Amino acid sequence: MRSLKALSVLVLAFLAATPAWGGPQTPPSVTGPQVGTLTTYVPSSPDFLVHGTMPLPTRAFQRGSSPWVLVDPDGRVLRTQWELVATLQGTQIIELSAIAHNPGTWTGKQVFTVHQGISTDDFSGFDRSVLAAVTQPDTFRLWLLDQRGRVHIQSLTASGPPTRIHRLGSARITFENTLQGAVGGAQVWIDLVAGKKAVGLTINWHNGGLPARPDLYFTALGLEVPGGTTWTPLLPDPAMSYPLLVKTGRHVLPQRWERSFRVIVHPWGTTPDRTLRGWGVGDWSKGGYMAQSLALPDLSHTTIDLLPKKVDDFDRLRRLQPTNPGSPPVSYLWPAQGVYYGGMTGGLEIEQFHSIPLAFSAQPEGLLSDYVEQLRYASRQMGCIYESDGLPIDQNRYLNPDGTQPFDLFNNAFIGSPVKDSPFDFSKTGPGFGSSPYDPNDFLPIDSQHLVRRTKANKALVWLDNDPLAKRYALMDAELGRMAFYEGPGGRLSMPVKRAQGSSLGRGEAWVADAMAFAYAISDNQWRKSHFPWFQRFVAILAKAQMPNGLLSALDHGKMATNPPYGDGKNAFYFVHRANEQIFLMHALRAIDRAVGISTDPIVAKCGRGLWKFAWKVGTDGPLDIFPVGPISGSRYSLRSQIPAGLTAPVLRDPFHVANALAFAEEAGEPSMQAALLAHTMTTTLAGAKSVFLGWGTNNIANRAAALSLLQRLIP
Repeated sequence: MRSLKALSVLVLAFLAATPAWGGPQTPPSVTGPQVGTLTTYVPSSPDFLVHGTMPLPTRAFQRGSSPWVLVDPDGRVLRTQWELVATLQGTQIIELSAIAHNPGTWTGKQVFTVHQGISTDDFSGFDRSVLAAVTQPDTFRLWLLDQRGRVHIQSLTASGPPTRIHRLGSARITFENTLQGAVGGAQVWIDLVAGKKAVGLTINWHNGGLPARPDLYFTALGLEVPGGTTWTPLLPDPAMSYPLLVKTGRHVLPQRWERSFRVIVHPWGTTPDRTLRGWGVGDWSKGGYMAQSLALPDLSHTTIDLLPKKVDDFDRLRRLQPTNPGSPPVSYLWPAQGVYYGGMTGGLEIEQFHSIPLAFSAQPEGLLSDYVEQLRYASRQMGCIYESDGLPIDQNRYLNPDGTQPFDLFNNAFIGSPVKDSPFDFSKTGPGFGSSPYDPNDFLPIDSQHLVRRTKANKALVWLDNDPLAKRYALMDAELGRMAFYEGPGGRLSMPVKRAQGSSLGRGEAWVADAMAFAYAISDNQWRKSHFPWFQRFVAILAKAQMPNGLLSALDHGKMATNPPYGDGKNAFYFVHRANEQIFLMHALRAIDRAVGISTDPIVAKCGRGLWKFAWKVGTDGPLDIFPVGPISGSRYSLRSQIPAGLTAPVLRDPFHVANALAFAEEAGEPSMQAALLAHTMTTTLAGAKSVFLGWGTNNIANRAAALSLLQRLIP
């Protein structure tokens, strides 16, 4: 979002200081039909913020008025604001917010309807003293005690540029400020709700700002708030103990690491609202979920209870428990999620669509779980690089005159001997003064083949809650992915020499492409224009590489290709293919089609045919996991019968990931996918296949949702 214009704090100060600010306003009104619903669990407060996201038809976006209004369960029209979250082809994802007044009769789950209407902004509902305070210097201050005993102080408030507006309307204002100084760098989002004295602060503290600086060793990090107020963590963050964001000890913030904190600032003696207010979900049944524009399936046949997972997630965060036994010690400053091995490889938590039960049920406990997951994955994923304005790096600024990269980044780490990270020189600044008994670098960054572990919670938090920190993380992941898989001269995203011979592109590139398409959906036109060539290149590579059998990947290196029986441990005898590489590439191609607008349906349809006609393990419920697609010295196989006898019999199959891919291929126009769905469910009719999916409930729903939704549409 690099072209976001800085909005002067004078605007907010003016709102706070003007005697007749807002003035008489025309009441909001319904002018057209109902266009959607927002389902929410009503909090106990008599006046609360009701808000959530939903897909609506694309239209011009303007500040100051809303073309839609929320209507409460008793039929009252609420003054409504809207914010643009994302834009797909023909659909915008919109956040709607309003202040609701509970007459005392609403309890539990309630439905607010959304209508075409008119609602102009009225800022008179905001507490003037709160708004005036947060626009002044030094209202909130971050202070750091370094290991030499020196104290460093930095204002967090909107005391000067750059300030950006994330939300601005009658119900809610969220603005961002960026700082860079002796305490490191930070982005700070200050969130105000009409009628409330409490203020939300989201702080993303980092050591990835340019120019690069040494590792930051410190003793404590504190947050100072105005007299008469205190702050309470939103999550049971083990690092915090008022007034300290990071409790006293010997700590380190290494280069390119970041750590977030979420707090509620509120008057002494009051209890902060930690319920996420009246958060709710829109109707995703007709499409619009994530960059792939998934039509969410109806899950009313299964019981959804997200409270037990939220309780477990909170407990794990409190007790610093790693995901798996045997992981390195976990510091309360770095409550890392995951395992030590490599870049956190393996099949754990590879989810094509995250938080589907949450998007269907509107249970806010699931949203809190996503905030915990966001924190814990960010605590094990080094890699951030921020420009001086607080936005993710734009590598176009640093390319050589011939368009090549002067650096070499892979799996979020600069590589080479010596490390090639010019012109940033993170590796050359040396360590700072001090020491720490714990090094978060013990947790290696998640490799690109498993990047979705890092991205999935952030994607859900953007799509369902319009969370600004999740949006920043999502954009950062896309930029780092593009740096690793660059489309320009000398980059790894290179065009194959020969047509229809397959490509080395696989899971890593697929998850980067998924992250890129997501970033495209949430970005402005300037970002889209500068990154559009990446998508053109990615699709062109796969279109040229796709083999006659419909498959995309043909690898002649790595353990999958060189291990027996396909190689001798060092050399590959065959080009090999892995089913999940195909499936995740189809997932990415679907996102590019629906978000970016580059047609990929012909490739996806042929991909599905390849999974079914060529790759399926006959008589089972899924495609072969790994199998040869041609000898190293010969042409690629076009028929299944060409695979040498004995090379597929012992191979495992992959029924876990395949269902969504079959649905995407069906929707792209491949007629054989219904037969594949019957094989996958071991049934003979689509009604029987639907029953099997219904019986699975929410088990593996992240990798089955598209197929269940398709079957529900085919067999109402």
